[in-house]
Amino acid sequence: MKKITLAIFILFGVTYNLFAQNLNVFDVKYLINVQEEIAGNDKANPYIHVYTNKDYALIKSQLMLDNYDYLINKSEDSLYTLINHDKKNYLHATNSYGILDFYDIDLSSTKTKTIQGYSCRLATVKYTEEEGLGLDIWYCPEIPYFDLTNFAFLKKIPGIALEMSTENFTIEAFEVNKNTLPLSTFEIPEDYTEMEVDAAVEVAYNDIGEDRFYYEDETGTYFGLKDADGNVLTQPIYFSMSPFNGAVSIVTNDEGKYGAIDIDGKEIMPLQYDYLLYDGVSNQYQFSINGKFGLIEDGKILIPAEYELVNFMKSDLAIFTKNLKDGLINRENKVLIPAKYDNILDNSADVFVVQDSDALMSLYSIPSGKKLASKYDSISLGTDDDPILVEKNGKYGYINKQGKIIIPIQYAYATTFNEGYAVVAVNDDLEDVHYIDSTARKIDPSEFEDQ
Repeated sequence: MKKITLAIFILFGVTYNLFAQNLNVFDVKYLINVQEEIAGNDKANPYIHVYTNKDYALIKSQLMLDNYDYLINKSEDSLYTLINHDKKNYLHATNSYGILDFYDIDLSSTKTKTIQGYSCRLATVKYTEEEGLGLDIWYCPEIPYFDLTNFAFLKKIPGIALEMSTENFTIEAFEVNKNTLPLSTFEIPEDYTEMEVDAAVEVAYNDIGEDRFYYEDETGTYFGLKDADGNVLTQPIYFSMSPFNGAVSIVTNDEGKYGAIDIDGKEIMPLQYDYLLYDGVSNQYQFSINGKFGLIEDGKILIPAEYELVNFMKSDLAIFTKNLKDGLINRENKVLIPAKYDNILDNSADVFVVQDSDALMSLYSIPSGKKLASKYDSISLGTDDDPILVEKNGKYGYINKQGKIIIPIQYAYATTFNEGYAVVAVNDDLEDVHYIDSTARKIDPSEFEDQ
């Protein structure tokens, strides 16, 4: 299962009762869907459980080792505390925002949707882990921000994330309640002692890859790279350093130029770009020079920097932007779909998805450009070409590549198809979650789990 670092979430503005020493908080529970496997929708044992207000946040999660609480006092900015209730001790730690500052967060989308009764907006984050996937984050502007460790970039989003997703995973709130907790809930118990942490443990908090750790110079300004034995692989000369995406880490210098190093600290892309992002799936770099974007593959320019934006190749096609309109080009930089659409969201080899001016989704054919289906709240292309997941009025179903509905729009929850299967639920409580095939036939996992 893809390693997913804890982070994202939560909810609402809060008032403090001085007399009762109680805090009004929002009590939020999350489930996680990783590569079609759903976990943590048990109300008594959610995957992530958070209490939050404008001053504090307390996290309980199945991701935590032992019986830890993750406590944040928001007035202390980058500080957080791990509290181990089994051993009755605690550890103060720091979120290192510096290594994550390069993540580009786009807040320009006008898309909205409602999650558990709260109006949310869409933010997109150019952030990749091992598989080079960006993040879609639905956040509620009414609710104070919340951030954790490797998701420290959430601090830049004006609200709390209630859903975060890539092609391979989704973390989303399935229950939101108002609650009142004593102030002591957000304080370290008096009889707990501070942990004694040696250097080997401390370095784990600087983990940015397998057996790879960043370290800082004496001023805390520049970063270098060490291995698990403490051997220095690079001197602290970089102004920022990303977690490794496969064997690649994006780095910057203090002039704001981007480059890349490999797992041994060797510079594999010179620090000469205005922007650089690596995709481990396509083995491509998105780069920018003089305000224009292009693609590099295997050390050679694949698409020259002549576009306002160009995405990584998918099915040997890339979405590009020119004169504020989107189109599609192939590996030879030939235009297949002219740049005339406001927002192309996704594509396969045969179809592409457009968000119209009314914020609804339409499906178009490649290369004819013919509209095949329209007026859906969302259209999601999975790893399988067919069926295609669609959403309308809060319900999900599936269409084919010709735009025809082939599985009725009837599900409260549904995923895209992967290797011939999808996960769906008819009821909002998700108690009837099950697998289906492309004919909507319910599948017993034993039919394919050994294949």
